[in-house]
Amino acid sequence: MLKLTVTGRNGASEVFQVGQACSIGKDPACDIVLKGLLIGKLHARIDNRGGHYYLEDQGAASRPH
Repeated sequence: MLKLTVTGRNGASEVFQVGQACSIGKDPACDIVLKGLLIGKLHARIDNRGGHYYLEDQGAASRPH
């Protein structure tokens, strides 16, 4: 299992547990919901393939870092 730490501009951090896959974006249906002008409705996806995690851009206007 992957631990993903998201840190906001204010310095506050939140830790998320990622199993096989998760979606990231501002849509309430996403597994990890983020707020912000640069966050897309479905911004990115994390997938576990063969024990390796991959971050995939989902066509967001600003690319994930």
